Parts: sequence; structure tokens; C-alpha cells
Amino acid sequence: MSMPHIKRRYRGALTVIAAVLALSACDPAATAPAPSSSPSITASVSPTPTPTPTVVQKMPNMVGRAPDQAKLLLNPYGFKSVEFQSAYTDVTIHPDPIGGTVCFQNIDEGREIPAQETITVVLHITEPRTTCPTALGTELHPKPAPETTPPPAAAPPAPTKPAYTPPAPKPPRTSAPAPDPEPAGCYPKSNAGNCYNAGQICRKADVGTSGIAGNGRRIHCRHDDSVGQRWGY
Repeated sequence: MSMPHIKRRYRGALTVIAAVLALSACDPAATAPAPSSSPSITASVSPTPTPTPTVVQKMPNMVGRAPDQAKLLLNPYGFKSVEFQSAYTDVTIHPDPIGGTVCFQNIDEGREIPAQETITVVLHITEPRTTCPTALGTELHPKPAPETTPPPAAAPPAPTKPAYTPPAPKPPRTSAPAPDPEPAGCYPKSNAGNCYNAGQICRKADVGTSGIAGNGRRIHCRHDDSVGQRWGY
């Protein structure tokens, strides 16, 4: 085979290959990938959301403020509600007071309040120109204490009568009684020291006098015509 003949056949083969490639580029079916026998599943992963940090606030001090000022300052905290009650047990306060003073609060100053939307703040207030009590549960106008009557004094015990004690019996007489002594009060006495009795002669010096005879009776010395003078009753 001559060289020119080989070159002609080679050019012809190249022409056929170029034509085939051109047809393949124009046919979409020839370029589409063959369908798979089973569908492929691709899992999608959602990003994890970043948690929102909880804002923790602390309860401010409302004691000494006016009710409307306290309510205005507590609005940004987002409490469920702010209520006003009387600081005195015998005084009624309007639920939306205009004046007065906050004396006590149910949440202490500085306490953490993370869930404000569930908390109700209670402020105990007084009326205008009324001082705060020292503690809750106090009456502004306490009632006077009732007068107490002292109990009656106990009656003294009745006197007790001493028991009767019979006198001791006299001892029995063991001897005869002594004779009664002569009265020692007779006067005047004779020169011998004896008592005078009525009828006896008396001394001249005793005329007109009286005395006591030996028997205890009063006697008198008088003139007697027979003997001169004599004692008689």
C-alpha cells in the first residue's frame, strides 16, 4: 500500500470520529447520566440555636417614696402587678392612691427577681401627713385597754372557839380546916393589945370615938352612968 493511500484512509477515520462527537454533543439523552436504581437520601442537619441568657435583676428600695413614683420606677421591671395596701390595720387605702408614703415592701431590697412576670409587688403605704408605723400589724388609733376590776379580797377566816377545858379538880382535904383567925383590923385595942367588943368599958380618952370590935362590927365609946363610959353599937 502506498503512502498517499494510507493518509487518505486516516483522514477519513478522523472525519467520522468528529461527526460522531458532534452528534453526541447535540443529543441531551446522550449526555444525561443513567438513572439510579434506588433514590439517595441526603440528611440535613439544623444548626443548634444559641440560648438567650436570662437577665437577673435585683429588687430596688421603694421605702420612703410616694406611691405614684414607686409604681413608675417599677414599671420597667415587668412585674405581674404592683398593689398598694395600708401600713395600718385599721385604715383602708385606695387601690390607686395619689399621695402618701411607702413604709414596707413584700420583696426585700436587693433580692434577685429572675421571673418578674410571675411576681406581684405589694407596697404598704400611709395616707398623706401620716407617719409610718414601726412594724406591720399596728393600729393607727388603738382602742384603750378595758379597765380591770381587782378581785374582791378574801374574807378573813372565822375565829375559832377554843375547846373547853374543865378545871382541875380540887385536891381532897387531908386535915381539918384551920380556925378562922381573929379579925386583924380591930381598933382601938386595950392596953394589953386585945380587941374591944360591945359592952366593955372603954378608956376616957376614947370617949366620943368609934372603932371596930373584934367581931368586925363598928362600935362607939359613950358615957355610961353606971360605969362612966362603955363600948356599944
